[in-house]
Amino acid sequence: MKGMGPRSERETIICFDDDSEIATIWTASDSIYRRLKKANFELIEDAERHAIFKLPKSQVKFRKTRILTPE
Repeated sequence: MKGMGPRSERETIICFDDDSEIATIWTASDSIYRRLKKANFELIEDAERHAIFKLPKSQVKFRKTRILTPE
């Protein structure tokens, strides 16, 4: 996969639901592609402009941004 086209169109979509234990990630971003490949997630499709990965839903994490005070 090569990240082609305008940078604003190189999006990443994460899909999962409450019933399944599997998540899929569709990406047209070269940097996200490299990170997912390096993490050894299962590559389902590797096309010219996008890639699709499959991974356990437990691996999808959302972090809350911490605001640090001077203290």
